[in-house]
Amino acid sequence: MKALVINCSPVRNGATAEIVSIVSRELSKKYDVKSVCIDDYTFSFCKGCRSCHSTAKCVIEDDI
Repeated sequence: MKALVINCSPVRNGATAEIVSIVSRELSKKYDVKSVCIDDYTFSFCKGCRSCHSTAKCVIEDDI
């Protein structure tokens, strides 16, 4: 089984990063764990254009 742990804090080495590290380490005893920092990705909110309904692709160019 896989687990994804997401650090949503813009502070790369803060308290949240430490918690992510601890949680990831404990989960890795039983799961295949991937930890990511949301600050490493560029993303935009949905524009509600519904283009994806017919093309299955978002018109927004980002990392999502």
